[in-house]
Amino acid sequence: MSAELIFVLGPGGVGKTTTSAVIALEAAARGQRVALITVDPARRLAQALGQERLPHRPEPVPGVDGLDAAMIDRSEAWAHVLAQCISETASISALKSNRYFQSLVSEFPGSLEYVASDVIVGLVAEADYDLVVVDTPPATDALAFLDAPRRLGKVFDGEFLRLLRGGGGIMSRAARRGGGVIRKVLATFVGEATMEELAGFLQLMQEVLAYMRERSRRMRALQYRPETRFVLVGAADTAQLGDLETFRNQLSQRDLSLHALVVNRLIAEPPDEASCRKAAAGTGLEEWATRHQSLIAGEAARQRTRVAEKTRWAEGLPRYTVPCLTLEPRCLEDLARLMPHLAQPTVPPLETMIP
Repeated sequence: MSAELIFVLGPGGVGKTTTSAVIALEAAARGQRVALITVDPARRLAQALGQERLPHRPEPVPGVDGLDAAMIDRSEAWAHVLAQCISETASISALKSNRYFQSLVSEFPGSLEYVASDVIVGLVAEADYDLVVVDTPPATDALAFLDAPRRLGKVFDGEFLRLLRGGGGIMSRAARRGGGVIRKVLATFVGEATMEELAGFLQLMQEVLAYMRERSRRMRALQYRPETRFVLVGAADTAQLGDLETFRNQLSQRDLSLHALVVNRLIAEPPDEASCRKAAAGTGLEEWATRHQSLIAGEAARQRTRVAEKTRWAEGLPRYTVPCLTLEPRCLEDLARLMPHLAQPTVPPLETMIP
C-alpha cells in the first residue's frame, strides 16, 4: 500500500516549514511512519528540527520515533536519476561532464522540481512510510513545483524535441551522417565541437528522458489521488493573508482541492481584567496591567476579525490557528508545543468573530 501524501503550500515567511514539521511530528506521535521532505533550498527545516543540516535521503530525526527527514539536494537527485537510467559508468561520467547536461541540472527552469518529483514518487511507492509530508517552496515556486510534471510532459511531447531525439530527427541524422550536408550546414553555424557535444548529449539522454517522463506522469497522478491532501498556510500578521484566496483559486484551476487552512501568528487572548488586577495586586502596577490587558484584548479582537474577513472564502474548510510565538522554533521541544494547535480544527470557527 502506498503512503499518504501531504503538500504544505503558502507564501514565504508565514511559518510553512514550521507547520510542515509540526504536521509530521503529530503524525509520528500517533504511531505513523513519516517522511518529512523539504524542497525549499533554505535550511529552515533543519533549524526547526534542531539539526545543522539534513541529508538528501530521509534519515531518522534524533529523539523522534517514526520520523525521518530530508532536504532534496539537486546534484544528488540527478545522480540518482542517472544511476537508474544508465548502467555504464563511463556513459554517466561522459554525461556529467557534458556542458549541456550541466546547464540542464543548474540552469534549466524546473530542474529541481523535476528531480524532486522523482524522489517523492519513490518515497510514496516504498513500503517504508505511512505518510510523506512535503514542505514546498514559497507560493509561486510551489505552483511551479506542482506544475512541473505537466510542463515536462509538454516538453517531451513537443514536436521540436521529437525531431531532435527521434530516429528521423535533424540532430540524429546529422550525428549519423558525419560528412552529410545537414551536419556541415549546422556545423557552419555552431561549430564542429558544439555539434559533437550536442549530439553526444542527445544520445546519452534518451533513457533519462524516457525515465523522467514516466516519473513525471506518476507524480501528476499522485496529485489527484484521494490519499493526497493540500494544506495552505498563511500568517495573521502579514499582508499576504489576502493572497490565499488567489492561491486557492489557482489550485482549483488545476482541478486540485484544498483540504485545510492553517493561520499562524494569531495574538493570544489575554487573561480577563480581573485576573490581571489580581496578578498585579500589591505591586503598584494594577492600573498599568489593566490598560495593557485592554490594549492586547483589543488588538487580538481586531486581528481575528481581519483574519475572518480575509478567509471568508474558506467557509466549510477545516481551519487551524496557531498563536504568535516569541521566537522562531529551533528545537523539537518548541515544535511539540505547537502540536495541540494542529491536532484539531479551531472551535469556534473564525466566522463567529465577524460582527
